[in-house]
Amino acid sequence: MEIIHSLQELPHSVRWVFAIGFFDGIHKGHQKVIGAAAELAAKHQAQLGVITFYPHPLAVLEPVEQPPMLQSEEEKMECFRCMGIHLVIILKPTAFFLKQPPVEFLKSLESICCLKGLSAGENFTFGAGARGNPKLMKQYFSGKDVEIREVPLLRSPVLQGEPVSSTAIRMMIRQGEVDQASLLLGRLYSLQGIVAEGAGRGGAALGFPTANLSPQQNYVYPGDGVYAGWADVEHGHRYPAVINIGTNPTFRGSKRTVETHILGYRGNLYGTSIRVFFVKKIRGEICFSSMEALKSQIGTDIQTAENILDIHEGKMPKTR
Repeated sequence: MEIIHSLQELPHSVRWVFAIGFFDGIHKGHQKVIGAAAELAAKHQAQLGVITFYPHPLAVLEPVEQPPMLQSEEEKMECFRCMGIHLVIILKPTAFFLKQPPVEFLKSLESICCLKGLSAGENFTFGAGARGNPKLMKQYFSGKDVEIREVPLLRSPVLQGEPVSSTAIRMMIRQGEVDQASLLLGRLYSLQGIVAEGAGRGGAALGFPTANLSPQQNYVYPGDGVYAGWADVEHGHRYPAVINIGTNPTFRGSKRTVETHILGYRGNLYGTSIRVFFVKKIRGEICFSSMEALKSQIGTDIQTAENILDIHEGKMPKTR
């Protein structure tokens, strides 16, 4: 998969169909838009591409309103690659770009050599005042041999029939509803970061060593509590895990941390990058009256996680 950063870099003499959108999280609604583009590409014997944007437009127009992201750009590109996308164009939404009349963006799309089709969600907007939309795209490209597919919003019973959106998924994750969010994403929600030194209580004092994750900033964190999940560590090995997010109120902590007890793993992960996947919330954060009460609860949490992950003693950890 090729990645470029301007329409001028596009290869010539190749038929193209593009899905257009910001696509944070590449949830099932986004997948529907990309699927529509794939259908158009097959129909017109064209290559399948994506036009997306970085950073988020609100980072330019209203930085304080910019939402936390569901995935990094690297993760987004990997998702596109797995979906069979041939080329991704990442456009930088400058203030000038965002404030120009919608027709200017359409003119730039029209300049694409051998453009055969475009797909976008019905709520996709562009241009000054967000006045551009798929209906305007249809009007502009009418009679120009470019097929426009306006994709209806995907509605889900998980959201009581409301549309699937990155905003709704962010809210679910923040509320700890990671199992429901995964149904909308089509995969488990995850965080990646470098393992850093923590307070040293997990192994020495409690008997349950943890990998203390330092995730990248500006990403969505699940709500405080304990989760069953998986941890991908060195060499792509995947282990069952119990993940704690919170401030450690038992120890009067104030800094929010992500601590992962990796079941069955023996090794030193300091300084390495790991990814943790959230399957289901086990419980909320609790301030315990004693270390013994905390240790007892951790043992119970591990048993609960094993049941959730459907594993048993002696079973080999899953890999990618």
